[in-house]
Amino acid sequence: MEYGRTGDQPFLDPEIIAEFTAFVSESARTLARCSAEMDTRGREAATQIFEHSHNLKGIGSTFGFALLTDVAGGLCHYIKYVGPTADFRTDVVRAHVDAIIQIIDTPMPGDGGPEGERLLARLQVLAGR
Repeated sequence: MEYGRTGDQPFLDPEIIAEFTAFVSESARTLARCSAEMDTRGREAATQIFEHSHNLKGIGSTFGFALLTDVAGGLCHYIKYVGPTADFRTDVVRAHVDAIIQIIDTPMPGDGGPEGERLLARLQVLAGR
């Protein structure tokens, strides 16, 4: 694997990029499935969402997806700190999951620009931060 920079962009081996793409796509499908099951599986689904979001939070920054890192990190924080309380809202979790899927599907590298700022601000208001 080669490391370095080409212009303003980090250079990453195309094979690694393909693995990243496959990983985040699979994670997005799992997040969507767990999000749809929150009403029936409750905390179990939320725990799976936390685990996948935590992984995406870490890998996002490695591959230059700061917005993915921020949204996945916000979701982890919400599940960890609000999840055990009576204030837990599945619509907040679903909104974060939908945002992660949007970031992956679009794709929205870096901070996502103005669209990313609006998305992050909307999620922060929804989560009460």
